[in-house]
Amino acid sequence: PDAHVKIGSAFQTLRLRADQGSARVSWAEYDAALGVVLDASATIDPKKRGPEFILMPYGGFAWSGVDNGITGIPEDNSFGLFLGLGAKSRSNVTFGIELRLVDQTALALSAGMVF
Repeated sequence: PDAHVKIGSAFQTLRLRADQGSARVSWAEYDAALGVVLDASATIDPKKRGPEFILMPYGGFAWSGVDNGITGIPEDNSFGLFLGLGAKSRSNVTFGIELRLVDQTALALSAGMVF
Protein backbone atom coordinates (compact mmCIF):
# COMPACT_ATOMS: atom_id res chain seq x y z
CA PRO A 1 0.00 0.00 0.00
CA ASP A 2 2.84 2.46 0.66
CA ALA A 3 4.19 2.01 -2.87
CA HIS A 4 0.81 2.97 -4.41
CA VAL A 5 1.17 0.21 -6.98
CA LYS A 6 -2.03 -1.39 -8.23
CA ILE A 7 -2.16 -4.68 -10.10
CA GLY A 8 -5.13 -5.40 -12.32
CA SER A 9 -6.39 -7.88 -14.84
CA ALA A 10 -8.96 -7.88 -17.61
CA PHE A 11 -10.67 -10.47 -19.73
CA GLN A 12 -13.08 -9.75 -22.55
CA THR A 13 -14.61 -11.61 -25.42
CA LEU A 14 -16.55 -10.62 -28.51
CA ARG A 15 -18.61 -13.11 -30.49
CA LEU A 16 -20.44 -12.42 -33.75
CA ARG A 17 -22.67 -14.82 -35.65
CA ALA A 18 -24.42 -14.17 -38.95
CA ASP A 19 -26.34 -16.10 -41.53
CA GLN A 20 -24.98 -15.52 -45.00
CA GLY A 21 -27.22 -17.23 -47.50
CA SER A 22 -27.25 -20.89 -46.56
CA ALA A 23 -24.01 -20.61 -44.58
CA ARG A 24 -23.52 -19.51 -41.00
CA VAL A 25 -20.46 -17.35 -40.28
CA SER A 26 -19.01 -16.83 -36.81
CA TRP A 27 -16.21 -14.76 -35.36
CA ALA A 28 -14.85 -14.80 -31.80
CA GLU A 29 -12.13 -12.70 -30.20
CA TYR A 30 -10.59 -13.32 -26.79
CA ASP A 31 -8.41 -10.86 -24.89
CA ALA A 32 -6.72 -11.10 -21.50
CA ALA A 33 -4.33 -8.66 -19.86
CA LEU A 34 -2.33 -8.27 -16.66
CA GLY A 35 -0.97 -4.85 -15.80
CA VAL A 36 0.52 -2.62 -13.13
CA VAL A 37 -0.16 1.08 -12.50
CA LEU A 38 1.68 3.52 -10.24
CA ASP A 39 -1.14 5.63 -8.76
CA ALA A 40 0.35 8.62 -6.95
CA SER A 41 -3.07 10.19 -6.40
CA ALA A 42 -3.41 8.33 -3.10
CA THR A 43 -0.52 10.36 -1.67
CA ILE A 44 -2.26 13.73 -2.14
CA ASP A 45 -4.34 15.21 0.64
CA PRO A 46 -7.54 16.59 -0.96
CA LYS A 47 -7.70 19.34 1.71
CA LYS A 48 -4.32 20.76 0.68
CA ARG A 49 -3.44 22.38 -2.61
CA GLY A 50 -1.61 19.87 -4.75
CA PRO A 51 -0.57 19.49 -8.37
CA GLU A 52 -3.19 20.12 -11.04
CA PHE A 53 -2.42 16.82 -12.80
CA ILE A 54 -1.22 13.54 -11.35
CA LEU A 55 0.64 11.27 -13.78
CA MET A 56 0.07 7.52 -13.59
CA PRO A 57 2.43 5.35 -15.66
CA TYR A 58 1.29 1.79 -16.37
CA GLY A 59 2.19 -1.25 -18.40
CA GLY A 60 1.69 -4.94 -18.76
CA PHE A 61 1.26 -8.02 -20.90
CA ALA A 62 -1.70 -8.94 -23.10
CA TRP A 63 -2.84 -12.07 -24.89
CA SER A 64 -5.36 -12.10 -27.71
CA GLY A 65 -6.83 -14.83 -29.84
CA VAL A 66 -9.21 -15.03 -32.79
CA ASP A 67 -11.41 -17.91 -33.82
CA ASN A 68 -12.85 -16.68 -37.09
CA GLY A 69 -14.45 -19.92 -38.24
CA ILE A 70 -13.85 -18.80 -41.83
CA THR A 71 -10.22 -19.35 -42.76
CA GLY A 72 -8.80 -21.03 -39.67
CA ILE A 73 -5.51 -19.18 -40.18
CA PRO A 74 -3.82 -18.57 -36.80
CA GLU A 75 -2.49 -15.18 -35.75
CA ASP A 76 1.21 -14.41 -36.11
CA ASN A 77 1.62 -13.13 -32.55
CA SER A 78 -0.81 -13.69 -29.70
CA PHE A 79 1.23 -12.04 -26.94
CA GLY A 80 1.94 -8.34 -26.67
CA LEU A 81 3.01 -5.49 -24.44
CA PHE A 82 1.27 -2.27 -23.55
CA LEU A 83 2.69 0.90 -22.00
CA GLY A 84 0.75 3.99 -21.10
CA LEU A 85 0.60 7.22 -19.20
CA GLY A 86 -2.59 8.45 -17.60
CA ALA A 87 -3.20 11.89 -16.12
CA LYS A 88 -5.84 12.69 -13.50
CA SER A 89 -6.81 16.27 -12.81
CA ARG A 90 -8.29 17.82 -9.69
CA SER A 91 -11.38 18.70 -11.77
CA ASN A 92 -12.26 15.00 -12.45
CA VAL A 93 -10.88 15.09 -15.99
CA THR A 94 -8.61 12.30 -17.20
CA PHE A 95 -6.27 12.04 -20.18
CA GLY A 96 -4.26 9.12 -21.43
CA ILE A 97 -1.96 7.75 -24.08
CA GLU A 98 -1.23 4.06 -24.65
CA LEU A 99 1.13 2.19 -26.95
CA ARG A 100 0.65 -1.50 -27.84
CA LEU A 101 3.46 -3.52 -29.40
CA VAL A 102 4.41 -7.02 -30.63
CA ASP A 103 0.95 -8.54 -31.33
CA GLN A 104 -0.29 -5.23 -32.73
CA THR A 105 1.04 -1.77 -33.39
CA ALA A 106 -1.44 0.69 -31.93
CA LEU A 107 -1.48 4.11 -30.33
CA ALA A 108 -4.55 5.16 -28.35
CA LEU A 109 -5.45 8.59 -27.00
CA SER A 110 -8.22 8.99 -24.44
CA ALA A 111 -10.02 11.66 -22.45
CA GLY A 112 -12.83 11.44 -19.95
CA MET A 113 -14.72 13.35 -17.32
CA VAL A 114 -16.35 11.98 -14.19
CA PHE A 115 -19.64 13.68 -13.31
